[in-house]
Amino acid sequence: MKKILLIIIVLLYSNAYSQSTITSTQSGNWDSGSTWVGGSAPTNGDNVVIDDSHDVTVNVTGVSINSLTIDVDGSLVVDNPLTITGGANSSFQGELKVRNTVTVSAGNVTILTNAADAPFTPGKITVNAGKSLIFSNASTVLTNNGQLVIQSDSQNFGSVLFKGTASYTGLPVVYNRYITGISTTGLDSWNTISSPVNFQQAAGIVSQTNLAS
Repeated sequence: MKKILLIIIVLLYSNAYSQSTITSTQSGNWDSGSTWVGGSAPTNGDNVVIDDSHDVTVNVTGVSINSLTIDVDGSLVVDNPLTITGGANSSFQGELKVRNTVTVSAGNVTILTNAADAPFTPGKITVNAGKSLIFSNASTVLTNNGQLVIQSDSQNFGSVLFKGTASYTGLPVVYNRYITGISTTGLDSWNTISSPVNFQQAAGIVSQTNLAS
């Protein structure tokens, strides 16, 4: 029995020890050692921090991390698939730019309210047209006190696929919907608009001034 307990303790310690926290030291690519404090890029299972005003691009495939923190005015540009396994919670005071699939498989995510430091902006997630942000665990809590922006174009729309519980203040979801047939020349055009999410009235998402009334 003592041997079994000892093995369990060693395994738990090894797992915790292997999850390092890697912080950016400047803007740059994910796989470049010069981007990170200590000169080494994050490995799978690490906790990653994008420090103030740094812009880091995920330029490689197969990236899977334990958690993600984006500090004031920083950004993570996801140009290749990214998985956040959620062994620790993630928070965004800067911006997560979803330009390829991002999957949150566990853990909680918080988009923070206005920063106490300049430029005093809230956290933000932007999902590009044709790309997906996936929350695959029903236990995940998404707290949105900042901005969640979903983009679209003439052929594609961004999507947020969500299991779990959502908490938010105000109307923090912006859906930039591409609309055909809108005229600025005085010609008559019509387009039907409905809310893209449950329990959200269309009036709360419309910012296009050229709509027929």
